Amino acid sequence: REEARENMVVALRDLSIRGDFRTTVEYLIMLMETEHFLLNKFHTGWLDHLIAMKAHAEKPDPLSAVVCGALHVAYTTVTKSTAQYQSSIERGLSPSAETLITTVDVELINDNVKYAIKITRSSANSYFLLMNNSVLEVEVHRMKDGGLLLATGSNSYLTYMMDEVDRWRVVVNGKTVVFEKERDPTKLRSTSTGKLLQYVVEDGGHVNADDPYAEIEVMKMVMTLRAPECGRVLHLKRPGAVLDAGMLLARL
Repeated sequence: REEARENMVVALRDLSIRGDFRTTVEYLIMLMETEHFLLNKFHTGWLDHLIAMKAHAEKPDPLSAVVCGALHVAYTTVTKSTAQYQSSIERGLSPSAETLITTVDVELINDNVKYAIKITRSSANSYFLLMNNSVLEVEVHRMKDGGLLLATGSNSYLTYMMDEVDRWRVVVNGKTVVFEKERDPTKLRSTSTGKLLQYVVEDGGHVNADDPYAEIEVMKMVMTLRAPECGRVLHLKRPGAVLDAGMLLARL
C-alpha cells in the first residue's frame, strides 16, 4: 500500500492540467500525505473535518510566488509591446522609442497584502526586479507549452499563469497561488465565457456581501455569481445574453 501511495503521489506531482477551471490534483496530494492517510485511518468523518477546517493544498513560498507572478505579468506586457513595435516597423512606420515598453510596475495582492514590484528587461532573457530596495536578477525562458522557466541563483521555477477577470492564478512548480487584481466593487462582471441564465435578485434589489446575484451557464454547468459588497443590484443584461469573460452584468 505504501509503495502504491508513493507512486500515486509522484504521478500526481508530474501531472499538469491547465484550463479555466481548477482541478483537485493538489488537494489529492495533500490528502495522501496526511498522517491519517499514511496510517490508513481515514474515513468520511475525517474528510468532513478537513473540509470544515478549510484545509488547503500546499502553497509555494510567498516570495517565490510573488517573483513568478510579477514576471509573468511583466513578460506578457513587454512581449506584447515588442511585437507591436516590430509590426509597425515591418509596415514601414517609424514608431517612437517610447512605445517600446521595457519597464513595468506590477502590483499583486495576496491575503490582503499588496506587493509592488518594478521590473526591467535588460536583455532578451534577463530581467531585474526591484522591491523594497532589493534587486534580483532573473533569467527567463519561454516554454513551448506557454509556461516560463525562471532561474535565479541556484533556484529554478517552472511557472504558468492564468489571467482571469479579477485575479491571476499562478502555478509554481506544481503549486498554485492566487493574486487578486485591483478592482471596482461596484462593477459586477462575468467570471467566464457563457450565458446569463437569470438574476436571483430583482432589479434594484438589495444584497449583502457574498450574496448570490446571478447565475450563468458555463460549459453546461451552472455557476453562481456573488456580490463582493453590500448594495443594490442594477441589471445591465437580459437573461439569455451571451457573455464574454469580464463582461459587465450589473452595477452595485
